[in-house]
Amino acid sequence: MSGATIVSCFINLNDKVNKSLDWYISKGKELLNVDANMIFYVDEMTYPLIKPLRNRENTHFILMNLQDLPFYKYKDTITKNRIGKSMYISSRNTPDYFILVASKLEMLKRAAVLNPFDSSHFIWIDFGIFGQQYTQKGMIEEVLCGVRDKFSCCYIHYRPKSFIKSYHQMDYCGIAAGVLSGNIKYITEVYNLFKNKFIELVSSGKGHSEEQILTEIQCDNPDLFEVYYGDYCSIISNYVIPKHSISSILKNFIINARADANNFLAYSACKQVDYSMSQGHAKLSNEEKITFYDEYFITAWYVSRQDCLKIIHQLNDEMAKSEELCKLFSEKLDHLTNNLDFIIHLLDPKKNVKVTGSISEDKIRELISEGYRVFLYTEDVAISEKYLLINNPIVRPNTKIKNIEYDLIL
Repeated sequence: MSGATIVSCFINLNDKVNKSLDWYISKGKELLNVDANMIFYVDEMTYPLIKPLRNRENTHFILMNLQDLPFYKYKDTITKNRIGKSMYISSRNTPDYFILVASKLEMLKRAAVLNPFDSSHFIWIDFGIFGQQYTQKGMIEEVLCGVRDKFSCCYIHYRPKSFIKSYHQMDYCGIAAGVLSGNIKYITEVYNLFKNKFIELVSSGKGHSEEQILTEIQCDNPDLFEVYYGDYCSIISNYVIPKHSISSILKNFIINARADANNFLAYSACKQVDYSMSQGHAKLSNEEKITFYDEYFITAWYVSRQDCLKIIHQLNDEMAKSEELCKLFSEKLDHLTNNLDFIIHLLDPKKNVKVTGSISEDKIRELISEGYRVFLYTEDVAISEKYLLINNPIVRPNTKIKNIEYDLIL
């Protein structure tokens, strides 16, 4: 086995609330023109329009109507579940639409079982992917060169477990389902979980869309997933490396994941953004850079502490290039990395300074006299806040810090 097969679909719901057939044909022809192995599901009425646009030998068409999908038998139940819920009035998320998008995993799994091109990996790509802002010619070919083993998808807006488990009947953004990939093993495992979760939710009167189900499965089974980050407009362009929607990644994912103490995912996102910046792709404003390095430092403390000093030096290097960044940095009094010199002093392995537990007023005064700005992560602050503020350090009692615990005082 080798390579990856694209899996996609167009089944015309003809419901007059979703995008038109003409729109999908105009955008979908770019996907159909990608020179790669492809399995394409299409209804019988639309097949004559699609076939001429994909006249390649490395294509396997599967004729399928909505009624042929296993989840279709739940249509009456889904319809009843939505009675009296205003969010579904005039919504494009009709019962038929829910059945179709929830069947992506079914079609992906069937493609992996059929496997006409003896592929090791499969990637679902929505037929209208070229309607997304950042999708350009050549990007899909680049993605196909590095399809990941684990089940991979774009996680847009981080959601805590408590939120996920409480809002099954809401239209919230979490994982985007326009691009889904993996090898046969991981696709099969995620498919089985998805199918069971779909049946469980619908049978209990819940269920909104495939994206909320995938978000819950990832939350419960993170080891099956290798997520990447972005927004709906960048689910293809960010697959290999995050190039777009960087502000969204910081605001909607990194900050939320760190606040929920999911430091592993927050750190993973920070690492990807950091690498992208080093390659000249990711762009952040100076205000966002300060926030980014704060979040990066915190998550590294828990996941990869050896990176902490490197992160501080990176911020120092950034500040050396920008007077505006230096000015903003000195004015922002609610972030960790304001205390750069002290942090470096503590983390540098060549130095032996370590402050634990409580700290005396004399020690604080000594540090201030040496030019440090002192952060206090302790409930028992042994010196007045007024004194500290006059001398321009920062006091932050640990009772005000959510999900941050230190065994030394920064």
